[in-house]
Amino acid sequence: MHRVLRVGGSAVIQDLRKDASSVDIDEAVRQMKLSPLNTLTTKFVLGTMLRRRAYTAAQFEQLVAESTFQSCDIRQDGVGLEVRLKKAALKKAA
Repeated sequence: MHRVLRVGGSAVIQDLRKDASSVDIDEAVRQMKLSPLNTLTTKFVLGTMLRRRAYTAAQFEQLVAESTFQSCDIRQDGVGLEVRLKKAALKKAA
């Protein structure tokens, strides 16, 4: 991502939080107002398969610290988190 962004450009990653609780997932799915079958399916997918592959905010911070971006802004809301990355201006050589 860093390579293709213009200087000052931003990247946004929205993902499920690995530490989202079952209660958080139940509430998020309830707000979707799905049919009973879709509710069951969505809770299962979010609570098992997707949560297993998700990252915590701390894991994202570590990944970003090791990347060319080096810093980020992370916001958590319900079952998700949003990671905002910004490509800094190039440093001028002395």
